[in-house]
Amino acid sequence: MLRWLPGLIDWFARQPPSAPYSQLPDRPGSENDGSATKPIVEHLDDLRRTLIRIALALFIGFNLCLLFANRILFFLEAPLVRIVQNPKDCLQSLNVTDSFVLAMSLALYGGLLLAMPAILYYIADFILP
Repeated sequence: MLRWLPGLIDWFARQPPSAPYSQLPDRPGSENDGSATKPIVEHLDDLRRTLIRIALALFIGFNLCLLFANRILFFLEAPLVRIVQNPKDCLQSLNVTDSFVLAMSLALYGGLLLAMPAILYYIADFILP
């Protein structure tokens, strides 16, 4: 199964050694290349922009899922329909606000799922530089 491993080890052994650390080029943003680092206020401004973008993406995803909350609920009820003849007997609202809370929860979790690629992109865009 691991027949390729000895060949890989031999290949690494044949490679010439890398340059010592003192000969490596300077990192971007270091003192030698002339660029200055950003002050804390600019970092906080970037963080504010990132959080606003994340909130906007979540808001758009929430509203899209809120439009289709009933369809999402029917999709989640589908396995129960296969098992029980009348699924409405199993699914009950015990409080007055349970139906509303269920719709909001479905919309929030669905919106989070829809917005997750954008959220991860914005987080990576903030952290990686």
